[in-house]
Amino acid sequence: MVAAVLVFGVMPVLADVWYFQGRPDLAIVADPLQGRYHWALGKDLLADGSATRGLNEMLAAAGLGENDPQLYVDIGDAQQGLGRSAEARAAYRMALTVDPFYIPARQRLAGIGVPPSG
Repeated sequence: MVAAVLVFGVMPVLADVWYFQGRPDLAIVADPLQGRYHWALGKDLLADGSATRGLNEMLAAAGLGENDPQLYVDIGDAQQGLGRSAEARAAYRMALTVDPFYIPARQRLAGIGVPPSG
C-alpha cells in the first residue's frame, strides 16, 4: 500500500516540480510516461547540440501520445537539421493532421518546397 501511494501519489508531484524547475531529465525518472517531459528534454538536448538524442526524446513524446502540433513541428525541425527532409515533411504533415490550421507547420512545408495540404 505504501509503495502504491509513493508511485501514484508522490512521484507524479515530484516529477511536476522538477519539470517546472527546468529539469525534465529528473522529471522523466520520476514519471517516465509523461510525453511533455520527453518533449522538453528533447528540446534541451537539441539546444545543447545533441540532435539525435533530442529527436529521439521528442519521438518518445509522440509515442506516449503527446498531440500538440508544435511537437511535430519541433520533430520536423530536428529531422530537417539532420538532413532528413522526407521525414521532416512527414512530421509537418502530422502537425497538420493534429491541427489542419496550424500555421507553423504550413509555413515549414512551404519553406522546404512542399505545398501545404489542404
